[in-house]
Amino acid sequence: MFVLTGATGNNVYGNTVKNASLQGLLVQSDGNTFTDNEFIQTNSSLNPDAIIRLSSANNNKIIGNEMTTYSGFSNIGIRVTDSRSNEIKDNITDTSGKSVSIEGGSNNVNTGNRNR
Repeated sequence: MFVLTGATGNNVYGNTVKNASLQGLLVQSDGNTFTDNEFIQTNSSLNPDAIIRLSSANNNKIIGNEMTTYSGFSNIGIRVTDSRSNEIKDNITDTSGKSVSIEGGSNNVNTGNRNR
């Protein structure tokens, strides 16, 4: 899923994304909510840098999403770059890497996220 510049105020929930080659969800816009989505990354020949990525995306909510990955997946579950004031809460990942990586930005809330 791609939510790009200008796509604001969307509520995206209850979707399943299977075996993405880049990211399962890429957000580059402001003010959206993503809840209860399922990301299944079981094809080990695909190696996305993250399952969910926010890039220059502000005031978004990423809540209660589940990311199932292949054994040994060591990349990031949720990667946040140059983004601010996002709520990243209660997401579950299978990565042996970081569950959430916040790289730049400010005032991001990162609570209740965990690796399974």
